[in-house]
Amino acid sequence: MADDLCVEADGGWLTGTAGPLSLLPAVLRLRDDAALPGHWVHVGCAGGIGTPEAAAAAFLMGADFVLTGSVNQCSVEAATSAAVKDLLQEAQEYDVDTAPRSELFEHGVQARYLKRGQFFPARASRLHDLWR
Repeated sequence: MADDLCVEADGGWLTGTAGPLSLLPAVLRLRDDAALPGHWVHVGCAGGIGTPEAAAAAFLMGADFVLTGSVNQCSVEAATSAAVKDLLQEAQEYDVDTAPRSELFEHGVQARYLKRGQFFPARASRLHDLWR
């Protein structure tokens, strides 16, 4: 059995149907109902944790740990190019749009893409509409 489990809900660049406000408490309840005596599964939260306040909210909801992802792309340790780091650091909420995710194109799964200075989200969405 797993000792740690991380719940990821609609964060970063991937979109989903469940949010952390509904998914994390449900998984914590399932864990508590199925817990074996003397065995505790730690449940973490990932997705959309880009600020200290978001991490604090995950802990207040009962997460044992948090996992950050895309917020780390601009860190010194990241292998991201300087040009991409500059784009990401300057990006605002309105500079991001959704488009079909390439790996699941035929299923219509969406991902978030930086649209600032690019035509990819608009063109990919149009291509998906034509394909459908």
